[in-house]
Amino acid sequence: MINRKLLKQDAKNVFHAHYWALVGGYLIFALISGFLGSGVSYIFSGGGTFSHLDEIFQFNSFIARPAIVTTLLGIFVGLPLEIGQYHYALENRQDRVDFGQALSHGFTHNYGNVILVLFLRNLFIFLWSLLLVVPGIVKAYQYRLVGYLVAEDPNLTYEAALKRSKTLMNGHKMDAFVLDLSFIGWFLLSAITCGLVGIFWVMPYYQQTDAEFYAAIIAQQPDDTQSSDATTEPLDDPASTDGAVQ
Repeated sequence: MINRKLLKQDAKNVFHAHYWALVGGYLIFALISGFLGSGVSYIFSGGGTFSHLDEIFQFNSFIARPAIVTTLLGIFVGLPLEIGQYHYALENRQDRVDFGQALSHGFTHNYGNVILVLFLRNLFIFLWSLLLVVPGIVKAYQYRLVGYLVAEDPNLTYEAALKRSKTLMNGHKMDAFVLDLSFIGWFLLSAITCGLVGIFWVMPYYQQTDAEFYAAIIAQQPDDTQSSDATTEPLDDPASTDGAVQ
């Protein structure tokens, strides 16, 4: 069981220690991600559920650019930036706040693999969502940690990253769901204030809490789990319905 209150308190401690750096950093990530909005469905573009706060600030860029251009930008620029955001959150936990380094992290650390892993993660979630909404949501939670895993090890293959995330989330999907629900009030307040509360509080607070969630799960794992996890489970096939509810 994950201690949700402790996660939030640890996130607040990081947030308060580096308030303006985190507000500015996450705002830039959100604005760039919004500008690059890929134009595909919410589940396909962001890994599912409501755990990607940049959606609050996403702009509709279809009027200005053809959909194909927007989609390509979302893949080849947006996905590496997403890894940078995960890296930023993890580094902030260690008091190593370096936005410039985080911004370039996904572009300078095995760029091609970063794109491949996140694209396939999003694709698999999208394919599962075509069956029914619930399997897509379940898969989104199973693959919730893929971004953090790749941020820490950009050389991780997509098979290893997806399987590792799925294994780590076993027994913790409900923890993640309840954690997301606990932010509903903040999301509504952000909407009411036209995103101002989101910019100056909710977005960095949520992202750091999510990083604390990842760190808490990793801390529970034996040292030899990572290598064995990546080889013992078959990769899910969206054509099979039993994998979505494990």
